[in-house]
Amino acid sequence: VFVPTTGKSTSFSGYTLFLPTNSIGNVGQLTIDLLICSLKQLDIQLDGYLDDENVLPLCGNDPFNNLDDISVNLEVFSSPTLRVSFLQQRSPIIKNHNRKFVQNLISWIKESGFKKLVLIGSADASHREDSQLLGPQLRCVDIGTSDWNEGLFAPLENNNRDEIIQKGSFLQILMEECEKTKVAMKVLIWFCAEGNNTSDAVMVANHVQKLVFETKSEVSIEKWIAPYSWQFCFGRPVEAYSTLF
Repeated sequence: VFVPTTGKSTSFSGYTLFLPTNSIGNVGQLTIDLLICSLKQLDIQLDGYLDDENVLPLCGNDPFNNLDDISVNLEVFSSPTLRVSFLQQRSPIIKNHNRKFVQNLISWIKESGFKKLVLIGSADASHREDSQLLGPQLRCVDIGTSDWNEGLFAPLENNNRDEIIQKGSFLQILMEECEKTKVAMKVLIWFCAEGNNTSDAVMVANHVQKLVFETKSEVSIEKWIAPYSWQFCFGRPVEAYSTLF
């Protein structure tokens, strides 16, 4: 169920929806937050929340340092100028509830009139084939989008596809449902390792902005603005000698 912040219904007809998948290094979530924070110089705004029983509840500080706001598990931001929306997922899907969540998500996407989806995820770099070690580390899978920016990203090879898109995962079920319901989707997968993945998010955002500014090619992000929350990815800095001993 979509809950608008204004109490009024919001139209997303013809918009492109960007969303993450909970994967290694949380690269998808980091990229979405980076895009939202950097687009605040335009007209991006928080439109509302998704209330879904299949995602663990969460309430925390606002990641963009707005002291008057809080963050919850599923937030929807959008830019009317660019005709794009971002669904940020801040907590995991309950175990064995992937399909239920996907079905609810697809229903909302179709009811809201979104034109296309872009899903941002990541995969363990140790699963790469020899041919994938060099060159761009971004791979793409298209679902019903053959005429949409074809050739912009390297396609995901078939050799290790089953290792990367595991059966029963949120990603695999979403791809299956999109194909079944004829929802156009572009899946972007970044090879990486677990650690400080903020630099991975910046590199993915450099690629993704080609899709974000698709309708406004004259607009671009000159400098990425890191979310305030990135300062505390590994907790607060240790004050040497004063608190350590």
